[in-house]
Amino acid sequence: MRKINIGAGPLWKSDGWESLDNVQGTKPEKWQHFGKCWETNLPSNVYDIVFTSHTLEHIPQFRIEKTFYEINRIMKIGGTIRILVPDLYSTAKAYVSKNKSFFRRRKNYDEGLGIGHNFVRQIVSPGGQTIALNCEYDEIIGGYAHLYCYDFDSMSKLLKKWGFSGIKKCSPGKSSILEMRPHQHFVCDDKKYDMKDNFIVKKKIFRKIENFLSVWF
Repeated sequence: MRKINIGAGPLWKSDGWESLDNVQGTKPEKWQHFGKCWETNLPSNVYDIVFTSHTLEHIPQFRIEKTFYEINRIMKIGGTIRILVPDLYSTAKAYVSKNKSFFRRRKNYDEGLGIGHNFVRQIVSPGGQTIALNCEYDEIIGGYAHLYCYDFDSMSKLLKKWGFSGIKKCSPGKSSILEMRPHQHFVCDDKKYDMKDNFIVKKKIFRKIENFLSVWF
C-alpha cells in the first residue's frame, strides 16, 4: 500500500509514507517528492491513500481544480483521500455570533481591529507562499498564506466534479483510516509535539520556530 502526504513540509516523516511539498529539504530522501500539488510529476494510479492537511486553503483558486485533477490522477481507483481545511461555515458562524474566543485561537488574531478584520484574515491571510505584484509588475505589494476557504458543500462539489465519490464530513480524530485518527501534531527535529504542548502554545516560541515546523496528524 502506498500513502502520500501532500503539503507535508520538508521535515515531516512517518514510516510507510511518502510526502510531496514545494519546499525541498537539504538532503531529500527517496520518499520525499518535490513539486506543486497541481503539477506533481508523480506517476498515475499508484497511491492508495492521500492525506493533505491545511494545504488547499493556500492554493490559488485558479489552480484548485487542476490540483484535484492531479490528485485523482495519482490515486488508484477505490483509493481514499483525507482533507483537512479551515471550515468556512464555522468561521462565518463565529463572525455572525461575535464569538471572539473562536478567533483568538488563530495565529494572526488582532484584538484591536475587531471580529470583522479577523474573520477576513482567516480567509485571506498574510504569509510568504504567494506574492502579490502591482499591475506594472515593478513592486511587490505583499505576500499571502491563506487564499481561499471552503465549506463542506463547496468542497464536495469540487471533489465530485473531479471524479471522487463517497464524500463525507468528519471531525479530527474520526477518520475511517485508523492511523489518521490521532489529532494533529507539529513535527520539529524528528519529534512530534502535541498542539497543547508548551513548545507550541507559547506564542513567542511558536513565532520563533514556525518556519521549521510542519503539520502532521
